[in-house]
Amino acid sequence: MSAVNWHNPFHVNLDFPGHDDHPVSAPTYGNFGGPSYSAGQFLDSPNPAPANPVPVDALDQAFQDHDAASGAAATAAEQSAADLALIQAIQAVDPGMIDAGAGLYGGAATLAMVEQLAARGDLDLLPPEALLAIAGEAIRDIGEGLAGLDAEDAAGVNAWLAAQDGGWLFS
Repeated sequence: MSAVNWHNPFHVNLDFPGHDDHPVSAPTYGNFGGPSYSAGQFLDSPNPAPANPVPVDALDQAFQDHDAASGAAATAAEQSAADLALIQAIQAVDPGMIDAGAGLYGGAATLAMVEQLAARGDLDLLPPEALLAIAGEAIRDIGEGLAGLDAEDAAGVNAWLAAQDGGWLFS
């Protein structure tokens, strides 16, 4: 079983023309992967954080480093620099040191960080050829991750997909 927390999702609202505030959930990862998820808990949790949780693997370490950089970011440009550093850290993780679930999550997180750069108008931080390479590698990581999941993680993916309201995709 990977460190994907299938039953501990974060929630975001997607805004699409004609579909404002569409809630979507996605799993967290390890102790640090996911928006507003750090040290093994959500930042708005009423429960105190576990004492000094450690990253579960190299991918979780990248998320911990991103949490620190994001916490220190005082401007949109600094946040974009933190997001770019996370993309680079995910790509630097040795595939032999993580399992299929981590590869899947890392690929998805990479695409999410690219989207964040785009939302802030900072895609120019990545030359077009680098952006294509990053997106291609992320998509490959997602595919290889899905193909290599063990039965428990495959069940987690299926449960997560079943819980999604995909109506906004088809309207």
